[in-house]
Amino acid sequence: MSFDRFRHAVLPRSTRTTPTVVAGVIASLCFAVSAEAQASDCHVSNTVDDVAITNTLRWCVAKVNAGAYSGIVFDNSLTYALDTPLSLKADGGIKGNYAEIVPSASFVGGSLVEIDPGLTWKIFDLLFDGAGVVGPRGVAVGVNSRLVFDRVSLGGFDTANDGAGLWLDDADLYMSEGNIQNCRARSGGAIAANGGEINLFGVALGDNTAADSGGAVYLTGAPVFSGEDSDFVANEALQGGAVYSVGASVVLTNVEMAGNHAIDFGGGIVSPLQGASCDAAPRWCSGQAWQQRNGTGRTSEGSGQRSGEQVA
Repeated sequence: MSFDRFRHAVLPRSTRTTPTVVAGVIASLCFAVSAEAQASDCHVSNTVDDVAITNTLRWCVAKVNAGAYSGIVFDNSLTYALDTPLSLKADGGIKGNYAEIVPSASFVGGSLVEIDPGLTWKIFDLLFDGAGVVGPRGVAVGVNSRLVFDRVSLGGFDTANDGAGLWLDDADLYMSEGNIQNCRARSGGAIAANGGEINLFGVALGDNTAADSGGAVYLTGAPVFSGEDSDFVANEALQGGAVYSVGASVVLTNVEMAGNHAIDFGGGIVSPLQGASCDAAPRWCSGQAWQQRNGTGRTSEGSGQRSGEQVA
């Protein structure tokens, strides 16, 4: 399907304001776009994937990596097809103008974008689409890095690894007013995180699938996961239709969780390890197992019993 159709398939609910913690992070990481500092931004206008050609995306990334620029600005809303991953090796930011980044049919690599350890990137108004190419993730973030997404959409990624949309290796994510949809992975169809801190505000996670655990989100390594004013809709997995948490702290505030499905158990959220915490509506979360569909019913608390189509 077209990315425009994907982008409007499941949208976050309207009339939201970004919470103080996310707003503060976004403000602190904005890169230079003022009239006095235009020289700090590399402008992308050429869709060819060639580091030797000026004003291509890969050329601008190389310039940021080398320290010649601090940010990247897209001058159009065209589609940019990549043959190999974009490797981000220095701090920076991207103002996307709703351009679209996709893998080419001959793409070779593990992820469309790879962020090295220990970096900070702020990316807004940008679309990432898997374009029907099986194999790569959307974005992979290295240890101790921090990624801020504002009005970013990811969709259509299909990988045999964990985290088709986003893979966070003990990294932090702050995402607001975006969506991750129609992604398929081993675990964590939309997001997989090993440690780190994940904050979602006004984000829609919908129609994502995991062959194993966490149709939308898969958490290991004791991360902190917070979702506010966000939607978990129509995600599916073997266990944990929406979220599968191993030892994570999960806090959900004013979220909608509907139509999620677990083939085995846990239509909403599964936190199977003792010591994990989940601060959410009781009908969604348990230390054991919850009902299979919709995330609205539950088994007997603490029994681990599997149920069919119970609703609370």
